[in-house]
Amino acid sequence: MVDEVLNKSQQSFDGPDLDIALEVIQMNDELYSDYKSALRRLSTFIMEDARSVGHVVETVLGLRAIERIGDHAKNIAGYVLFLVKGVGVRRPDSVHDSIRSPI
Repeated sequence: MVDEVLNKSQQSFDGPDLDIALEVIQMNDELYSDYKSALRRLSTFIMEDARSVGHVVETVLGLRAIERIGDHAKNIAGYVLFLVKGVGVRRPDSVHDSIRSPI
């Protein structure tokens, strides 16, 4: 999924393609949800077997790095959104109001 998000963010920047950029932003939200879910499962795993803490910590660090790649891809999509529409991702109220309006 991270590979797909990264490739789509590059495609959206090459275009620039607003639709792909919005898809990247949405996919990153799903990626973050999967990341949080994995952390909950790993926490449960540690509670069941405390001897596995070292392996779980290494896994969490790897998952965090992968999740950060998704964040960087979302940032690229945010730049595309700003280039095309002049709207920042950090202002969700303005994003929904003006994304689909004509330039």
